[in-house]
Amino acid sequence: MLEEQILFNDDLSILLSEEGEDKDICIGVPHHAPLGISILPCSTHNESDENTGLIGFKVAQELHCSYVVACNYFIDSNKCLCSDYSKRINNFKPKLVIEIHGHGGKNAKYDIEISCGSKEKNDKSKLFAEILSSHYAKHSICGDFEQIKLKASNTATINTKQWLGIHIEILKEIRKNCDHEFINALVKTIIEFKNKI
Repeated sequence: MLEEQILFNDDLSILLSEEGEDKDICIGVPHHAPLGISILPCSTHNESDENTGLIGFKVAQELHCSYVVACNYFIDSNKCLCSDYSKRINNFKPKLVIEIHGHGGKNAKYDIEISCGSKEKNDKSKLFAEILSSHYAKHSICGDFEQIKLKASNTATINTKQWLGIHIEILKEIRKNCDHEFINALVKTIIEFKNKI
């Protein structure tokens, strides 16, 4: 499949997207680079989230939902609603945006940290973390705004009233091999979460 080939390309800067059958959900990945490429060509966000695009693409395929993946991107596309990444998400008119990020372990307290960007939406992030924990027990998971380190407080695509944004930070060990158990657990979690909110 052409999309997967692009996700493995380490020198092509491109925005991949497709509208899915499920119009309510969009998977967003703003900082993808293939495994082994840790630097993005972006002065304001040069650390890549290796393999997140592949995870996001597979989740979107399973859910038959829309996705937007910024590959090897030259701008920090989720910090402004005027970026092409943000506008593409907005064009799909989703109710729920699941944004997938990666961390190396030093910048987080938990292997997987989940945030909705503020204390006001803490009930949503805690619910998402609780559901994910019920499907995936291999790693530590937290969705409590007070306890996590990667809060997404300044992330425009999470802190908007246009949709409910879920910001997921995933340890590199999980992303490295595109853990199929994690991908399946995330798919189940999104379905259950959507039905509960």
